[in-house]
Amino acid sequence: MAAHYAIDGTAQFTIAHDKDYLYNSVVQLGKSTFPKLRTRVSPYCFRHQVASDMKADPEISLEHAAKVMGHLSDYSIGKYGHAAHGRKGKAGKITAPFVQTSREIKHSPKVDRLARFKMASAKRRDYKPN
Repeated sequence: MAAHYAIDGTAQFTIAHDKDYLYNSVVQLGKSTFPKLRTRVSPYCFRHQVASDMKADPEISLEHAAKVMGHLSDYSIGKYGHAAHGRKGKAGKITAPFVQTSREIKHSPKVDRLARFKMASAKRRDYKPN
């Protein structure tokens, strides 16, 4: 029977799991990784750190980050994490080599305005009058 399903591709599978499985797994990994940390690492915290890491990496576009995060617009990633809190360099780098979405990621004009504002702010910080 399984061979028949493998040939014509008609098999249907139901995957059941505990509703708290992901939450408990992330919390347990956080405890084992950071045993002295007083607060727990939650999926919420983990998601924001992943976003921060992607924002800090200049090789990852906002569109790709939106795909990884499951967003429909590249503007949504702005609500998660901060690039300043992301990991720099190759160690611990977040990579998602291939992400396919069912819908195209929408580009928001707000992202362009924010990028221009950030560049202007960076120039003002770097400017040192004589």
